[in-house]
Amino acid sequence: MTQLSIAPWKELYDSATNDIISSTSNTTLNEKLYAKIISYLEGQVLQDIVMRAHLRANGLLLLQELGEMYKPKHVPEVLAAKAGEFWSKTKWLSNESVDHYYNRFQELLEDLSHADDKISTKSAMHHFIFTLGSEFEPIQHNYHIGNLPGAWKTTSWPALLILCRDFYNSVNPTSFVSCDTKSDITPDCALHQKKIKNWFLQPIKFCKEIEAEQ
Repeated sequence: MTQLSIAPWKELYDSATNDIISSTSNTTLNEKLYAKIISYLEGQVLQDIVMRAHLRANGLLLLQELGEMYKPKHVPEVLAAKAGEFWSKTKWLSNESVDHYYNRFQELLEDLSHADDKISTKSAMHHFIFTLGSEFEPIQHNYHIGNLPGAWKTTSWPALLILCRDFYNSVNPTSFVSCDTKSDITPDCALHQKKIKNWFLQPIKFCKEIEAEQ
């Protein structure tokens, strides 16, 4: 999909659904897509595909069939399994960045977009925030009591990612403040991080301090 979204293939890409279009009148481009996909296949998969005469020279149809074959979207059992994974097993791992977890979360959410019972954006964002690590406990607590800054009420995924990334960097000891846990400056480091956290959660209250730092 990433390659299809840019030239010379973008005519075959539907930006509204982030998927391929169902058909095209551009026969030449469709044939080129078929040849491109075939060139990447090998072994039994290649043998199976070239035997299917109805797919020949039709790149769009070939891509659709490969998708249904290897990543089925409408099988109830598969969707049920993915829903169970989404609600019970999604969790930010300590060895991954906020962005990496966001991408992994979004991939699973995209799979579930084909289910009859779609997950609302609000529910998905709530689940994302509450599956983040211990660094986000202040955000989670303020979410519970309805005391989050207005920016956190966004329904935009990119905006939420930026907020999460910025908050993590503000409280992570290895972000913009260098701290040695074995040195005498550890208390100062902790106080600095606490101050930044309070400023981040209450920007209106600490607007003068923030402006002074800028």
